[in-house]
Amino acid sequence: MQIVDWATLLQRRNDPELWDIYITHSGIFPEPMLSPPQLGDNAPGWWETPEKKAVLTAFNQEMDLDKRGPLWGPVQALVYEQVPFIELGKFNSLSARSAKLQGYTPSAWPAFWNVKLA
Repeated sequence: MQIVDWATLLQRRNDPELWDIYITHSGIFPEPMLSPPQLGDNAPGWWETPEKKAVLTAFNQEMDLDKRGPLWGPVQALVYEQVPFIELGKFNSLSARSAKLQGYTPSAWPAFWNVKLA
């Protein structure tokens, strides 16, 4: 195991020669394509197949929400078929705020832009 700072990880994570396994995590987001990040072609894990391209293209090009839902099933099925991964646990986070904090919007990943103390 190698423990590194974030800047070093960003420099090294896209080099498959440096990894025996790659571990990551993700929050739960309302748009499926935002999570998990491994669905991108250049994401660590290096999963890129014609089948993946076909199911993601079908899902991402559909604008009708009623039609998009059923198109997510083939994406999930392909992940379970082609991606060698193990779910180690669930993601949890705790968010709290002071009544003095103005402009903060709770989210899975806290951001404090345009926030101030009263």
